[in-house]
Amino acid sequence: MRKQYPQGPANRYVSLADIVFKVYSFAGKRKKWEDFVPLPKIFYTMAAMNTADIGFEKEIWKAADKMRGNIDASEYKSVVLGLIFLKYISDKFEAKYQQLVAEGEGFEEDKDEYLSNKNEKVSKTNKKTEKTLSDYQLKVSIVLKSDALWAKAGHEVAWEQFCLQKGDLASADLINKGALQVKEDDNSLLISGRGFSVQWEKKVNGSMTSLIYKGKEMLTHSDDFPVQPVTQVFRAPTDNDKSFGNWLAKDWKLHGMDHPQINLESFHHEKRADGAVIVRIQTSNLYKEGKVVTTSVYTVFSDGTIDLKTTFLPQGVLPEIPRLGIAFCLAPAYDTFTWYGRGPQDNYPDRKTSAMIGLWKGSVADQYVHYPRPQDSGNKEEVHYLTLTDKQNKGIRVDAVENAFSASALHYTVQDIYEETHDCDLKPRAEVILSMDAAVLGLGNSSCGPGVLKKYAIEKKEHTLHLRISSKQ
Repeated sequence: MRKQYPQGPANRYVSLADIVFKVYSFAGKRKKWEDFVPLPKIFYTMAAMNTADIGFEKEIWKAADKMRGNIDASEYKSVVLGLIFLKYISDKFEAKYQQLVAEGEGFEEDKDEYLSNKNEKVSKTNKKTEKTLSDYQLKVSIVLKSDALWAKAGHEVAWEQFCLQKGDLASADLINKGALQVKEDDNSLLISGRGFSVQWEKKVNGSMTSLIYKGKEMLTHSDDFPVQPVTQVFRAPTDNDKSFGNWLAKDWKLHGMDHPQINLESFHHEKRADGAVIVRIQTSNLYKEGKVVTTSVYTVFSDGTIDLKTTFLPQGVLPEIPRLGIAFCLAPAYDTFTWYGRGPQDNYPDRKTSAMIGLWKGSVADQYVHYPRPQDSGNKEEVHYLTLTDKQNKGIRVDAVENAFSASALHYTVQDIYEETHDCDLKPRAEVILSMDAAVLGLGNSSCGPGVLKKYAIEKKEHTLHLRISSKQ
């Protein structure tokens, strides 16, 4: 009878290795495990656990138990099991590990260290994490020891990342410590403080018309992007959205998801006891038989920090919802995108485990994937914070409050992508479209199989996106 091991990352390797071995056996090509190069060695070392003798197992579990501490023991045992086995039977591969600690605006990354017969350590303590709840990640990699026909020494053939400590997000509790000036007339509301100002129009759609930090305007305006931030419920359909399964794109068009009517329901403001100004705006995106009601609560502080809590409430008859979020149109100068979350490639709720959590940086132009047929891309999951900066590394920063969010920064609006059929006809705009979502629909497999699984769909209930906007100086 097959022995049972803790649930965790290792079990995925066992499963894949067993499948490959059985395929070879069935085809009459039974081979030794070492013949499965370039199959990542971690796959078949994990499979080797099924024939380990009981004495060796005790030694392994003893080592694994030392790792427990305050960390999920099942994950550590899986890692330790794999690494110890790897040490004993691998002559072509070795393991290395990498720590990543996110502290405030940056992170510390330890030098890569290789595991050898003299070093069985797979994690190190960091005194900073004993005092602060920083995000603390451990990456374990399997790499080539020496050159092979198919890759050079050091080539990574497998990796896994483990969260040793989930970091705190921005606090929801802020106290205002300075004076704010408020100017209001029949059409607009202007709030200003130390080195910043923010303005809304009050009559048409409650749009933010200006956000200035240190004398520089963050926003820009376009006739085809009249509302800031605009509630985004639609995405440019992917190939999967257009294919058999649920026919999502067809349903979205039928319900008018691509061109909602936006109504301003209410706009008012008030002063808090500590002098912070609260602005409450409610709008509705109207569709054929349903709507999404958006309630935005801005709390403005004297240092220019803006706490923005946005709730989205779907009502009536709506198809599968593509997303629930907001988008800003930023000035062209802020075209360097930095984020702490999954990356560097784009990723989605059901396509994200291949994207490692880290601090990533790139140009906005590089975020869009140029598929032959234009479609949604560039999304990043589990974002803790992001910045968009100019050549002087100054600009705007957005932090997650309470929950991480999804985000993208592109030189295209959703409509820009949706309205083109061929990538060669898709023209980037100078502005930066910053999208931030409380929920994003998975991609599914409808181009050749089933649609989006229920657990990656968006429930038709209230969703909240809580952000902290500030100046990046």
